[in-house]
Amino acid sequence: MSQELADEVRSMVGHPAGLVRFGFPPSVGMLFVGRILAECVSRFPSVKLHLVENVSPAVREALIDNRLDMAIMSCRSGHESLKCVPLFHEQLWLFAAPDLWTLPPGPVSMDALQELPVMLASFLMQHLENRMPLRVMAAVDALPLAREALFERAGYGIFPYSALEREFKRGELYGAPISGLTVSRGLFFRKDRTTSNAMRLVEDQVKARVSMLIAQRNDMFQEVLGDDYIV
Repeated sequence: MSQELADEVRSMVGHPAGLVRFGFPPSVGMLFVGRILAECVSRFPSVKLHLVENVSPAVREALIDNRLDMAIMSCRSGHESLKCVPLFHEQLWLFAAPDLWTLPPGPVSMDALQELPVMLASFLMQHLENRMPLRVMAAVDALPLAREALFERAGYGIFPYSALEREFKRGELYGAPISGLTVSRGLFFRKDRTTSNAMRLVEDQVKARVSMLIAQRNDMFQEVLGDDYIV
């Protein structure tokens, strides 16, 4: 506690300081977390980041249990003890091994999904099954495992584009956007925690990166408007 007080005193005189435990899912880590780390190392050396990459349900539990200070996760991951700052919508895609793909070129309709054996993250499965019947062969909360299963032609996968962008660009997987289907991302904090200056600094860095992302890639990422942040 004395170290936290000392860090806040330093922050108040214009030198942000302190530890920030920051959680996020793998797809978000690939988007901009590395850049935030580089920015803090070069410009704010007294701000120390503990970065934790995991799927949204695990990140959520860590934040609720006070093992994280802040986290990016699905806006549907809310809890009565958490507050959410909506960040962006990301387009969901359907992926598969190139020789397994049987759909026509272009965006995939939600009706077409109902005929396919799919894998997806558990939080997406819970939401989508309320909207449409799906042939879910597995809920997979481990991106490396999902990637290998797709390589092995186990079926199709529903994931954010950023999660498998590299594999798609290398031609290892084929994919297409799913019409009308996005996942929303928000920055979460505990309601009963005071936001330190170091945490506010990281929040500002996140918002700046998100603004750049939306401006540069608005075909994949969109601004969250008002209460429009549920998938």
